[in-house]
Amino acid sequence: MNKKILKSILCVASGIAITSSIPFATTSCGCSSEKIIPLPEDVYKIDANGILQGFRSDFLNNPDSEIYKDKFTDCNSIVIPANVTSIAYQAFFISVSHITTIPKFITKVSFAKESMLTSLNSQCFNKGGFTQIDFSNCNSLTSLTGMECFSGSKLTSVKFPKNLKVIGDFAFARSISLTSVDLSNTNLSTINDCAFNSCLSLVSVKFPSSLTTIGNDVFVGSNLSSITWNTWKGGTILGSTSFSQVAEKGEVSITNQVKGHGSNELLQYLVEKGGLPSGWKAK
Repeated sequence: MNKKILKSILCVASGIAITSSIPFATTSCGCSSEKIIPLPEDVYKIDANGILQGFRSDFLNNPDSEIYKDKFTDCNSIVIPANVTSIAYQAFFISVSHITTIPKFITKVSFAKESMLTSLNSQCFNKGGFTQIDFSNCNSLTSLTGMECFSGSKLTSVKFPKNLKVIGDFAFARSISLTSVDLSNTNLSTINDCAFNSCLSLVSVKFPSSLTTIGNDVFVGSNLSSITWNTWKGGTILGSTSFSQVAEKGEVSITNQVKGHGSNELLQYLVEKGGLPSGWKAK
């Protein structure tokens, strides 16, 4: 790739600013961080149906070269274009043999305003090296159901889309740096089997009132010790191992309690129906 073009592209990446809780630093490239400036679309491989296949090969030509390592270490953010409707299988992926489809310096991912994204395919961000992803502009995205779409990632922060309804099987499994999951501002109704399985650092989760179904082994192998529900009215369908093999002690709380369906009732329900350890207490 022409070095002048490459430098321009990477400077744009460093100047991204997002109206969210994710901070984006102004970098040595001298780009403004006051407005959202997506990467030029010719950096991406996007087919006629709006499916993002990943980055163009010329952009990924040599992600370990000195030009990236020494000159663009602060250029670590991308905004995926608004016209992307779906993200393809293994679009941003690191294989067992460490072959990567995303430069190592990119750690923060977000989506342009008025994003048309509606779906994620299997392993589309599997084992990705990025640490933060922000779906707040993805109003059409209602499900994260691509098998293992974030499995094995290095995510520490996820901002979920407000219209999210379903989290699929193994979606975030083995994301060992994820410490908390806040779903309280979504319309989530279903969490499928093993969605957060083996997230070793996960200690807290917040659920919306809309949540009705949690599958088996969702939090097995995590260090979950705090569960917060916006409002709970009973009748949630739980797998018998939904909350098995989490921390032996922890707290269950409800933000807006309904008479007869308070924290004590929820605690008892999770222990009896979902396999939560008996050492937990109601807050």
